[in-house]
Amino acid sequence: MSAVIKDPAHQDQKTLVSLCNLNKHYGDFAAVDNISLDIQDGEFLTFLGSSGSGKSTTLSMLAGFETPSSGEILVSGKSLVN
Repeated sequence: MSAVIKDPAHQDQKTLVSLCNLNKHYGDFAAVDNISLDIQDGEFLTFLGSSGSGKSTTLSMLAGFETPSSGEILVSGKSLVN
């Protein structure tokens, strides 16, 4: 389950971080499976989920500690993957 609450006051905010079709596989195990999201200027984001759901792996890829198996990470429009 997920919830997205849009504040009309932030409609014109620019995207600071984008995860586009992000995947991380360890052999046959999919630690992160096709995550896509945009984080706008001024937004606060929290990852919630059960153990093994990919929260830490996603944050590790965003921080540059892990390399995605596929997909794109953009920060201010610049790729962190390539």
